[in-house]
Amino acid sequence: MNRSLTFGFLMVNAVFITTIYLALGSVTSIYDLHSLIIVLGGTIAVSIFSFSFTDMKKVAIGIYEIILNKNKDDKLAVIEDILNLAKAKRRSEKDFMNFRQEVKDPFLKDAARLLFWAESETSAEDFKNLLKIKSESYVDEHLKAPLILKSLAKFPPAFGLMGTVLGIMAMMSKLSDPNAKSQIGPAMAVALMATLYGISLNNIFIIPMSESLMQMGKIRAHTYDLIIEGIMMLHEKKPINYMKEKLNSFLGVQLKENE
Repeated sequence: MNRSLTFGFLMVNAVFITTIYLALGSVTSIYDLHSLIIVLGGTIAVSIFSFSFTDMKKVAIGIYEIILNKNKDDKLAVIEDILNLAKAKRRSEKDFMNFRQEVKDPFLKDAARLLFWAESETSAEDFKNLLKIKSESYVDEHLKAPLILKSLAKFPPAFGLMGTVLGIMAMMSKLSDPNAKSQIGPAMAVALMATLYGISLNNIFIIPMSESLMQMGKIRAHTYDLIIEGIMMLHEKKPINYMKEKLNSFLGVQLKENE
């Protein structure tokens, strides 16, 4: 479980619920089925209309992984795998290929596969350009989910405003009622509930989740730079101790914390 994400989510909900209670005297007073249907249902419907099921599946998987901390970036483990690849390569090509199958990071595994044939067939510059292109495709894949969520963020407030307008229209249509004056306040409160739902869904869930996934994508991009550097040193047959020192420089403070 992602502890910081869980703590932040619980904290923002605690602030939200406490504010509602202090302002209205009851948390249940903000419940309105019609507003919930138009905001939540409308957002889901437009999401299906705007994006493919494959894209929405990536969003769901991204949210699932970040909540359970399954996409944790471990640079120390990546460095260890690169150094083990280097040691295996010095023993034999067969050992190198066997260890490559044990590597967990998909990009490192792919880069090691490319190294197997590119070492004797391409120049260092061409090979590095190839790795960069590959890494960009991996990063783009990581950034799809947060970018989709960022696009979805414009829908809940829009549907909230739509619900509010519909509520005001319904209220205005009943102004001829003799008891309309006493009903205007409660009716207006219900009408504004949809706007509250739209803003809340956006700021409590969609935008924070998008930012978390975007940050994870940037961290992965830095790890891919580390992998490219490591594979290039393998390509250039650098000494293992030199590789270790250079790769550890990517860790910065993390290295000191783990020493």
